[in-house]
Amino acid sequence: MTENNEPPQRRKILVVDDEKEVRRLLCVVLRQKNYQPFEAADASTAMQMIVDMDFDMIVSDVNMPGISGIELLQEVKRQQYGIPVLMLTGASRVEDAVECMKNGAVDFMSKPVDFEQFTSCIQDTLEKPADNAANGENGNRQPRQLAEYRILDLLGEGNMGVVYLGRNEAGDRFAVKVLKSCYAADDKRLNRFYREINVLESLAHPNIVKFYECGFDDVEQLPYYVMEYVQGQSLKMICRNVVHKTMHEKIDILRQTADALTAAHRIHIWHRDIKPDNILVLPDLTVKLTDFGIARVMDSELTVTGQFLGTPAYIAPEGLESSTRVDGRADIYSLGAVAYELLLGRKQFDARSVGQYIAAVENRCPPEPRKLESNFPAALQAILAKMLKKKPADRYQSADQLVRDLTACLEAPDIQRLKLSADYENSDWE
Repeated sequence: MTENNEPPQRRKILVVDDEKEVRRLLCVVLRQKNYQPFEAADASTAMQMIVDMDFDMIVSDVNMPGISGIELLQEVKRQQYGIPVLMLTGASRVEDAVECMKNGAVDFMSKPVDFEQFTSCIQDTLEKPADNAANGENGNRQPRQLAEYRILDLLGEGNMGVVYLGRNEAGDRFAVKVLKSCYAADDKRLNRFYREINVLESLAHPNIVKFYECGFDDVEQLPYYVMEYVQGQSLKMICRNVVHKTMHEKIDILRQTADALTAAHRIHIWHRDIKPDNILVLPDLTVKLTDFGIARVMDSELTVTGQFLGTPAYIAPEGLESSTRVDGRADIYSLGAVAYELLLGRKQFDARSVGQYIAAVENRCPPEPRKLESNFPAALQAILAKMLKKKPADRYQSADQLVRDLTACLEAPDIQRLKLSADYENSDWE
């Protein structure tokens, strides 16, 4: 009891699961342990609740329709530093467990839940001193310090590197990326990591995540670099309508992203992985383009011959054949695929496998926007058509041309009456 005889505030725990019975049962168990549980039937509802309330912990199912639990975990990490997340699954797979731990989950449990293990994990997590958050109790040995940056949290992990939330002596927060220790002696991956640093050092644009410095940590014996820490919503959340934006705001997001590509392409840097996850939107609607990890510098010898790089849902047709053939026009196609999803709320193609999606990118045209939404602006449909041409020579030849047309849409008194250049064809639709 506190000095004023009021009971201590009960810890708030959000339970996210599309199975009503599971949610209710977990909430009963939590109440018995004197926690204050809240329910969300899907990740979209959970994200809205997280914005409105302060939770001490989140318990989430992995496999949910719409936004998955892993995507929710990633967004919580990006937005809400300090909230631990426990992941549950009814279809336990090693791949899911690895993905959850890579993205900073406190633990991964299979259903049916062992309630003693469940409550013990929650108690241990909530009673753990905040200063020990970087100790790596979950199997990931997190460094306490990288150069002058104290490590506060794991923000995410990729194939080659790990990104931490770091704080300098002045108390400012940064994103600190370090090469995985298992690749310290791998010349190929070391070269790619240093190339990524060189790319970011070359870029200075308000819509590209800012690079600060790089170095080599003598204790960890690993290279690292430091970027601005961006607490923005990923564009995926807007595409999925978790975060609602107007048509005008969506066009502005696309224009800013195209402007970032203009700056990169001007110095012959191709991003090669444009997708909603790599486009962050701040509360004031400022866009930050991130993750130049597989970017290619024109004439660079550091390529991956015979493979395609990027994400199948957003990759250009020429990128499926060879990563060496792509240039800035492939980024324009990828942004077109993002734009289609952002403006219409669905991907270009319905496919049940990566193979089916790749085949669709190569051989099919997407459904016509104005057939999906009768009031979809003709000017925007023309822009999408030109971005999504199968042949690079038929697309916008530079990102600044795309910026010009998107700006025209933003400045038009009535976008429904806006007409663009006559050479824009609208016949490239199913």
